Amino acid sequence: MTPRPIVLLLCALLCLLAAPTAFAQSFTDTTATLLRSDREPLHMHLWLADEPTERARGLMEVEDFGAYDGMLFDFGEVQRVTMWMKNTPLALDMIFIDAQGAIVHIHRNAEPHSTKLIRSPVDVLSVLELQAGKADEWGITPGDKVEHAIFN
Repeated sequence: MTPRPIVLLLCALLCLLAAPTAFAQSFTDTTATLLRSDREPLHMHLWLADEPTERARGLMEVEDFGAYDGMLFDFGEVQRVTMWMKNTPLALDMIFIDAQGAIVHIHRNAEPHSTKLIRSPVDVLSVLELQAGKADEWGITPGDKVEHAIFN
C-alpha cells in the first residue's frame, strides 16, 4: 500500500470516530446538576428522552457511555412509571425523581436484557439512568435533588 491510501484510510477512520452516532443524534443533549447532601454538586451530561419513541428506546443497544453520562426520561406529567432492561446490554442504576427534582427512589443494578418490570413506588416525573454502581459511588440518596429545566 502506498502512503496516500493509508492516509485516506486513516482520515476515513477518524471521520467515523468523530461523527456523532445515530443513537446520540436521536436524542437532545443536555446537562444536569446533582445536589447531594454534604457533598459538592456533581455535573452530568445527559441524553433527554422526552418523546414516546425516545422513552421506548432508552439506552437499548448502547454498550458503553462515559462515567458522567446518563439518560434522563421526562414523562411530561407526574405518574407511576414502569421501566425494563430488554435489549439494554449495560447494568444501570435507575433514579426516580419527582416534579420538584427530588430523588424519591433508587433501583440499583438493573439487570441487563431483563424483562423484569421496575416500577416507581410513588408518582414521579422522570427517571435518570446511570452506569450501575454510580448511585453508591456518588453517594446518591433519596432526598437529594437534580437541577434541570424539566423540574419546577
